[in-house]
Amino acid sequence: MGRAWSSISFLSSSPSTPQTDGKDVLALCEDGDLLLAREKLADSALRVGVEFVVARDIQRMQRGQFPTKRVTSLPPWTSCELLLRHEGALHVASIGANGLQFVPFEERVVSKIPHIHDRFAIRRLRHDARSENLSITLRELAIQIAAIAPISWQTLLFPTTRTQISPRSPRQQSVDRDAVIDALKELPPIIRRLLRRMLELFCQGLTLDDTSHPHNPDKTEDPNVGTELRVALDALGGAEVTARLSAAFVATVYEFVHLLDPINVSTNNPLVPAAFWSNCSDNERLNFTPSTALGSEMSLVIPTRD
Repeated sequence: MGRAWSSISFLSSSPSTPQTDGKDVLALCEDGDLLLAREKLADSALRVGVEFVVARDIQRMQRGQFPTKRVTSLPPWTSCELLLRHEGALHVASIGANGLQFVPFEERVVSKIPHIHDRFAIRRLRHDARSENLSITLRELAIQIAAIAPISWQTLLFPTTRTQISPRSPRQQSVDRDAVIDALKELPPIIRRLLRRMLELFCQGLTLDDTSHPHNPDKTEDPNVGTELRVALDALGGAEVTARLSAAFVATVYEFVHLLDPINVSTNNPLVPAAFWSNCSDNERLNFTPSTALGSEMSLVIPTRD
C-alpha cells in the first residue's frame, strides 16, 4: 500500500497545507488526535543517519536481495502515532520495531533537532466524531499505557531471557510459546486486546517468502504472531516494521473506539502510515465513521536552531 513520493513533490505541495506550531498543539490537541511523521532515520549499526529508503535497501542487499530498479523516492510518512493526554500533559503513544513508547509531545517533536527532510503533521478528530464513551476509553488507554511504557518486544517475545538480544539477528533466538502467552496475560486488558489485533493486522500484510519461516495467514494466535514479528524484524528491517506497526496500532485503536470500520489487509496491500493521509490514493483509503472523522493535515512548524 503506498505510492512513491519524492521529496521535491512533497515539499512543493506543502505551502497550501495549513500550519500549526507546538504551542497550539500542546494547548488544543485532545485524546485520539493523530501525529504523522516523516523522519531521517539513524541506523545504529551503520552509525550514520540514513533516509528510510536507503536503510531499507541496505538491509535488503545485506540479505542478498538486490533491487531491479533504482529507487530514490521517500515515503510520504514513516510513522503515525496517537496523541493522548495523561495527567494533563499531551503524550505521544507510538509502536515500532523497538516496542511501545509513551513520551511527552515536547520530547517527541518540539525538542528534537530537525533534519531538512523531516516533516510532521497533525490530524485532529472532529467534534462530531467524539463521544463520551470515546473519551472514557481513550482516557483509560492512556492510563494503562503510562503504567507499562516503555516496553520492548524483547520483553514480550523473550520474557524468560535475561541476556541482551541483538535486534539485528532476532531469528537466532527461539520464541517460547507459553512464555509469550504468559507475558501477554500480564498486560492491562485494553493493551492486551489492542496488541493482539495490531499484530494480527501487521501479520496479514506480511510476505516473508524470502525467509525460512513463510507466513501462514491462518495462524493468528498470540504465539504464532510473536514468531511472525520476530522473523519480520529480520526480513523487513526496523524502518519498515516501524512504519507498518505504527499504522496497525492507530488503526486498531480507531477500530476499538468505533471510529474505523474493521479492515482487512493483504500481502499485496499492507497497511502503512500513508493510509491516514488525507491525500492517500483511493485503494488506500480507510472507512471512518463518520467519514469526516479526521480533519485535514496541519503541518507542524518546528523552530530552527541556530
